Amino acid sequence: MKRVLVLAGILVVFLFLARDSASSSPYGYDEADYMFVAGRGLAANYIDSPTQSILEFARVGLGRGRDSGSRGFLSEYIRSSGDVDFYRHWHGPLLAYWLMAISPLAQDEQLTRTLGLIFPLLGMVLVYAGSLRLFASIPIAAMATAMYGWSHAVTRTSELAPHQIFAVCCLASLIAAALVVKTGNRRYWYVSVICAALAFCTLEVSFVLIAALLIFAWQERHCLQLDFRLAARTLLLFLGTVLVIHPASILKLTFVKAYAFMLYLALFRKGAWGGTTFGETWLLRLQNAPFEWLLIVAALVLFFVDRRSQVHRYSRAFLYFAVLMILITLGVLTDEPRYLLPFLPVLAVFAAWTIGSWIQRWPARRQAIAALFVCALMFANTNLYVTRHPVTTNLRAVRLLTAVRQQHLERSTIILPQQELPMVHYYHPQTKLKSYTDPDSLRSLTASSDAQAIVYPDLRIEVLAH
Repeated sequence: MKRVLVLAGILVVFLFLARDSASSSPYGYDEADYMFVAGRGLAANYIDSPTQSILEFARVGLGRGRDSGSRGFLSEYIRSSGDVDFYRHWHGPLLAYWLMAISPLAQDEQLTRTLGLIFPLLGMVLVYAGSLRLFASIPIAAMATAMYGWSHAVTRTSELAPHQIFAVCCLASLIAAALVVKTGNRRYWYVSVICAALAFCTLEVSFVLIAALLIFAWQERHCLQLDFRLAARTLLLFLGTVLVIHPASILKLTFVKAYAFMLYLALFRKGAWGGTTFGETWLLRLQNAPFEWLLIVAALVLFFVDRRSQVHRYSRAFLYFAVLMILITLGVLTDEPRYLLPFLPVLAVFAAWTIGSWIQRWPARRQAIAALFVCALMFANTNLYVTRHPVTTNLRAVRLLTAVRQQHLERSTIILPQQELPMVHYYHPQTKLKSYTDPDSLRSLTASSDAQAIVYPDLRIEVLAH
């Protein structure tokens, strides 16, 4: 009963910190595309139909992809084909499956976003149960759950995106791997592999999780009794899970296109995730969560100082994963907290376990006080972030969509900023949209097209006379 009450209290605090995190704004750039592709149905997302073949993808990408001036052309070309991979932004379909499940509620943007909090709630339960199984310690389990669930990146990320799902899959996989060391039971390894396959069907950076698990398996080969039979079963289980969840990722090489597109963003698209620099990105991350990063640094010091601790075997796969993921995502320069989710939850659990194994040597009362102190730091950190970053409604987007409807442009050809194209396309699918990225492309489109209206960068609409 005590364990249940502690978990219930942590979940209640999470809901308090996540209050009003879901905006009632119209679905934005990414969200509108995700909602649109979910509306295409299960079969389309399951088998990726329609989609470009890998050869066509390479031909179009190499022919026009490097030229920033052709981005509008590429967007219009691929959108007109209805390519489901493009509308999912080359991610796996797990988010689309979730959005299909709650599709009757899609017209309520705030409720749809709020329902996504079920994933961090599920993740908190997994972290709590896994930590109890590993350490049989309520203070350690409470710290791990709070450091993950009360993080500002988790509590304040409610926009429709696959990152929360990915974080849960990674945590489940790594915790299951740690339980192999604790119990010597191979079944936990198979659970870890299945969760890694689910992560593969969510975000393309799942190859980092696979790499961390391979390193873990080699280091724990005696515990796993690693042999050819286990390796073959592992491979077959991974591929089998992927084929059940998303067969097109392998049969149509969708995952190759995803990696190629991410490479394109990294090499040829400046500011693909935002307009901040590397220094600004990390300074903001530290400013937004100073206590959280301080706890992580303290855990790293303890990890390398106390080399005899049993937690090394449990948590080193977490550290491998977090370090590799940070290195892989160094080019993702943005102040959006959701882009911390690929690595910060794993790093938070690593920190809690490391600190927890250190304080586990203390008397029970001191352990409880230390755990309460860590939880208090996390709460203060995120509560301050909530105060400083209130969620607001995008009134400019509301006015734009209202103006399109009031001026009866729902079936018209409209020239508009590329950033607004997915939103208008989702809410007014009968419109024919041509997008621009700069003043030159706007002038070119205005001169060459027979558009009925122009949306300027300030979202003011000019209806053209013909």
